[in-house]
Amino acid sequence: MVDEAETFQISGSRDVCFSAHGEKGYALAADLGTTTVVMELIDLEKGKILKEYTFTNPQKSFGADVITRVSWIQRTGVRELQRVLLDKMKDIVQSIPHPIKRMTVCGNPVMTHIFMGVDPAPLAMAPFACPVKEYTEISLDGFPFPVQVLPPISAYVGSDIVMGIYDVRQIQKDLSLLLDLGTNGEMVLCKDGRLYCTSAACGPAFEGGNMSCGQGAAAGAIDEFFYNDGIWNYHTIQEKEATGICGSGYMSLLALAVKHGFIDAGGYMEKELIFHPRAKLSQRDVREFQLAKSAIAAALVCLCRFRETAFEEIRVLYLAGGFGAGVKLQNLFDLGILPVYLRDKVKVIGNSAVHGCVSYAINQDRDVLETIIGRSQSLLLANNRIFSEQFMANMMFVQNDGK
Repeated sequence: MVDEAETFQISGSRDVCFSAHGEKGYALAADLGTTTVVMELIDLEKGKILKEYTFTNPQKSFGADVITRVSWIQRTGVRELQRVLLDKMKDIVQSIPHPIKRMTVCGNPVMTHIFMGVDPAPLAMAPFACPVKEYTEISLDGFPFPVQVLPPISAYVGSDIVMGIYDVRQIQKDLSLLLDLGTNGEMVLCKDGRLYCTSAACGPAFEGGNMSCGQGAAAGAIDEFFYNDGIWNYHTIQEKEATGICGSGYMSLLALAVKHGFIDAGGYMEKELIFHPRAKLSQRDVREFQLAKSAIAAALVCLCRFRETAFEEIRVLYLAGGFGAGVKLQNLFDLGILPVYLRDKVKVIGNSAVHGCVSYAINQDRDVLETIIGRSQSLLLANNRIFSEQFMANMMFVQNDGK
């Protein structure tokens, strides 16, 4: 098994200190992302992460997004997708020289259901039922310890966002937004002690997926572009030879390409931009990114209108996601992903799903989970007229006024 923790630049969790209660032993926390899986080895007594394991979700070969994977499962069953993920995770477990007391797992509802070997089809079709919606403790072959699968809020808002809420203690912070930019764009508005949640299936573009030269935030990935006096340059993670472009790199590239006229406001580009044999920008890449950014912008409008909240009222926006250190906030505003009213209110918090999962693995405070879920309400965007209107309105690469 190859330890990829040193090559992926995801969450910086090893620099975070977690409260501990003196319990001796070791645990694992896992965030099952659609594109990227992160596992943390934890010293429970010290509240410290000893090692981070990050890898591309091997289910990617069955489809880049959850809808494609659900379609595959409907034809062939859930076991093959479950197996490829568990095999990779077992390789990591077997490499750990410490006895593990438990593993805590979070993820979007499709990912956690596949992990448990439960058919996720009801999650993807009306009435969008969630087969397993409670906290669940299971035993799995090759995992000689109990596995705790944390509960979702609904069929389309998973335990990864529950762990984000848990991480920032959002329920205590009125008029706050939490936005997790990943393959599924999940967001939460806290208002008057209630949590209002939704998600937008924006695809994996923000993590470099479905892009012609896209990759995760690993060594060699271009994470930032520069354009001066007609010349393009770029920076790669760990300053290695370019191997592709990660999500923050695409954001940087698109923002510059729009600013300097290589792409018009509608997303049209006259010719492909080529920077390296493994780094280029095509018209299809631009369209893929437009779909992702428009889904996020439209969903934010829907969520705030649902609770009659103006963006000007928001006190803080917690921005989560596995971008690594390279994302530049200005790009999110220049590309119209975030409304301009939130420009001075953004707090970047990294991979809050992982941080929350680690904290829960240590503290085991089920009452907090139950409080979060009990105060949560989900907004379904499927067939939502406002979402459809806003989705079309936000396809343009212009600053977003949130209207």
